Amino acid sequence: MRRFAVEWAGWFAFAAVLTAPGWLRGDLLGHPDVDVWNHAWGLWWWADSLAKGDLPWRTALLSHPGGGVLWFADPLGSLAMLPVTWSLGPAVAWNLLLIARIAWAGFHARRFAGVLGTPGPHTVVAGVAFAASPYLLCEVYNGISEVCAVGWVPLVLTQALVFVRERTLRSALLAGGAWGLTFWATPYYGLALGLVLGPALLWWAVSALRSEPPGRGSPPWPPLLAGIALAALLGGAAIQTWRTALDAEDAVIQRSELSEASLARHNAVDIRELVWPGAFASVDYEAEYGGEKFRHTLYLRLSVLALALLAVARRPRALAP
Repeated sequence: MRRFAVEWAGWFAFAAVLTAPGWLRGDLLGHPDVDVWNHAWGLWWWADSLAKGDLPWRTALLSHPGGGVLWFADPLGSLAMLPVTWSLGPAVAWNLLLIARIAWAGFHARRFAGVLGTPGPHTVVAGVAFAASPYLLCEVYNGISEVCAVGWVPLVLTQALVFVRERTLRSALLAGGAWGLTFWATPYYGLALGLVLGPALLWWAVSALRSEPPGRGSPPWPPLLAGIALAALLGGAAIQTWRTALDAEDAVIQRSELSEASLARHNAVDIRELVWPGAFASVDYEAEYGGEKFRHTLYLRLSVLALALLAVARRPRALAP
């Protein structure tokens, strides 16, 4: 436990230094012309509603005069920051949340690197690269706090690898529970993990049955199905809650074909983004949307790719299953 606390403190300090130019000025982290104020308000609204004994589901503060149903996109962040929001206010809670999200990303990326390869100090490189990735820094700039919770991705992948090696019900439920909670962090990451984990786990389970003689080793299917069932239960509840709020007659956030097309355009990427350095983006938001400050990139950094290629060249067997 002490080792965990020390490492977490180290990652939090790294994230605090990384974002220091913003919070040292007393500003809210992120650009004020994107989603910062919307999301910081959401932290306050959840804290205020729960303090009054109300569920943060319907508000009269928006969509005047009748208000409407609103599902704030970052429920896990709001719950985690409740004590801070109540005691120090939403501004402090907002900055601490984004700093913690960067630390969360680095912590779990380092752990994933250790489980995927070999543990050691070198895994810190993976954590730093992930926590300081252009993608995550863009989302901090945008102030979209739920998307900053990208640390759930390496957490789930790590737990899935642990299950593949241990084949126990406990490890399966931990992986499934983490995957299901990812949908509550943001359904997009939960669905993206499904595109990766679904085929991979199915392939692994079938291969395990074919390669092992009957009676040798524990069968992977019962714990695997239990983990998937838990993930489906938690994830399905998150998606249903989300859809119910969007489909309500008096929904504050209204979706239309136009808004869906704009959302798809805002998140559009092409393969060049992965390797093209500089300020390249597949969509010029300022030019196309009248000076909009939103930023988006999937750039991996050439330095990180070079280190990965160097590692493969020095230890090619590390890629073997």
